[in-house]
Amino acid sequence: MSILSTTKVGRFAIIYKWLEEELNLNGAYVSVSSDGGIRVNGNVNLLGYPNAELPNYIQFEEIDGNFLCSYSKLESTKGFPCKVTQAFDCSFSQLSSLNGMPKEVGGNFICKGTPFTEEDIREKVNVNGEIWLMKKH
Repeated sequence: MSILSTTKVGRFAIIYKWLEEELNLNGAYVSVSSDGGIRVNGNVNLLGYPNAELPNYIQFEEIDGNFLCSYSKLESTKGFPCKVTQAFDCSFSQLSSLNGMPKEVGGNFICKGTPFTEEDIREKVNVNGEIWLMKKH
């Protein structure tokens, strides 16, 4: 039996199906609010995600863990969480804007191989840990 309920219907069924098929949740607890907001108690692993954006029905709210989307084809932050309690890693992704990034990151903000500067990040995101940068070549 999956960690996600198979009894969900309609919009919730679509959301849970995507979460189950696309994410390696490793036993994380997932809840979806009545407006479709997704909360995860565990890590969200979108490493190498092959699409430019998340589906329009996916909206993460809070991740009580790490949010990892490095080495992905993501160009858009649409659907990204507002809060990540541990690390946020978007290294070597296709992201070019900080709009839509989490407003709060409890751990490190890792964005190697992106055009962002520490000043730009700190202006948009409350980062409680370190910011790890490395310029694109």
